[in-house]
Amino acid sequence: MRLTVRPFQVPKIGNVAEECEDAFFWDEAKQLFAIADGATDSAFQRLWAMLLVKGFVSHPPNFSKSEEIVFGSPPRVRTWFGGWLQSQQEKWNESIDWDNIPWHGQNKARQIGGLATFMGIHLSSNESLWRGIAIGDCNLFQFRKETDWYVTWWGPLIYADEFGTNPAALSSISKNYAVTWNYVTWIAGQYYPGDVIVLTTDALGAWLTSAIWERQRNSWQSLLNLQSQEEFSRFIDNLRKEKNIKNDDTSMLTIQID
Repeated sequence: MRLTVRPFQVPKIGNVAEECEDAFFWDEAKQLFAIADGATDSAFQRLWAMLLVKGFVSHPPNFSKSEEIVFGSPPRVRTWFGGWLQSQQEKWNESIDWDNIPWHGQNKARQIGGLATFMGIHLSSNESLWRGIAIGDCNLFQFRKETDWYVTWWGPLIYADEFGTNPAALSSISKNYAVTWNYVTWIAGQYYPGDVIVLTTDALGAWLTSAIWERQRNSWQSLLNLQSQEEFSRFIDNLRKEKNIKNDDTSMLTIQID
């Protein structure tokens, strides 16, 4: 299986790229992909989002066993989750220069910590299946092209009004892994050669979900045809000018399966 991966990202209006609180990371050889969206009102959220995506790709759950029902979360993934999340929290804590943070910043970091929505998936060549976990409002869209593009799956959020202002998120300081796990969604599906899998953060996910429901096929076909960062920036800029997408950090990772 050959994959063509394209990352796209633009910060919210008024910010530079280095201030973007979204993150994505992938490993084509391992067929692992992750995306995260740091919450603006948390602390060191950009760092936290990057730790999550890199941590997932470097230490994923065991997706290689297929004895579970495709859409059922296997116990081993839940076991993995607690240890994985704790290790990312420890890295976040160790990466912060606590001695040189103003007192108000320290209070926010210790009381709220970093917050980020997250999605990580794995593509299995042997089974032609993708599996993953998600928490919050990062979304996955799967497209197929025959005579024209059409949508075969999207989720875990399937309605545009599900994208709210206070989504469930992974915390860099929470110790209650069992409670956090209750917000994690296990996602899975089958793919075929030629499919395109798209991972998005919430702003683009909400727009794309709305476009799907409103049958705006030309809109998502235009999105899938984007080849460069410059094209993506213009596409998002036009959506913002038309008030069709909120002014937020906007990221997309497309995975073309050949």
